[in-house]
Amino acid sequence: MKRRGKLSLINRTVYDWIKTSQKNDHMARWQFPEIIPAKSSVEVFIEWKKNENICLLGDNFINYVLFGSRDRSFQIKTSSFDFCDLEIHFLNLKTSRHPVGSVLSLGWTKSDMTEFTLSGTADEFEVKSPIH
Repeated sequence: MKRRGKLSLINRTVYDWIKTSQKNDHMARWQFPEIIPAKSSVEVFIEWKKNENICLLGDNFINYVLFGSRDRSFQIKTSSFDFCDLEIHFLNLKTSRHPVGSVLSLGWTKSDMTEFTLSGTADEFEVKSPIH
């Protein structure tokens, strides 16, 4: 059975999220919007190519910069060891619980929905996710 599901991205910031780069190896579906406007949300359908219980490692990522926030940015990335997972990498962005350079697992649930919510302003961001 293919690993698939939805990721809900919830932008509760005052900044538009602008996609700056994207790469997908081993993904059948991995299409993210170019822009996620401030105070909006989107759902993205995600599907790994392989019919395996173990997901393949590969460079599957999306980079977003928060327009007007002094280049604050984060990355959505797949991770796989014995399971498929989605992670948020805080490239140039920090929250009260996540310093720059840290990684947040979203706790991927196959055939289900997981979410990532970012709120706040340039130096006072907060994150909400299923297992933060």
